[in-house]
Amino acid sequence: MPVSTITAGQKDWLTTLNNNSNLINKLPVDGKVYLNNAGTFVNGASASNIACTYAQFNGFKVVNLYFINLTVPAGAFGKKILSLADNIKPTNPVAFVANQESFINTSNSNALNDLYFWTTASGDQKFINTSFTYVRSDN
Repeated sequence: MPVSTITAGQKDWLTTLNNNSNLINKLPVDGKVYLNNAGTFVNGASASNIACTYAQFNGFKVVNLYFINLTVPAGAFGKKILSLADNIKPTNPVAFVANQESFINTSNSNALNDLYFWTTASGDQKFINTSFTYVRSDN
């Protein structure tokens, strides 16, 4: 495409571009938010700390959820262990590694605030420190 077509109607396109170059490759960030009550444990699962930080962008959040000393009793394997707060629940299914024998995921697209624990272990799973990051659409 000829430059004359691109710049049609713009008196000084180079000056305009240079004056606004600080906006290139940047998103409007509303700041980082820390939540210390990210959800509710169920079926005997617990952690010494579950927390969440997220950065709010225009229409979505980048969410980081982390567990310190997560404990899941054998009776909760294959069951829901946590219900996330609505404002941070994923908008698409997620799955992440908990430890060498286990992973955590959402059950399906209808219950994205519920996290389930899956493992090949036979006994209680204790002292799991893990985190995961996902994108949540607010639209």
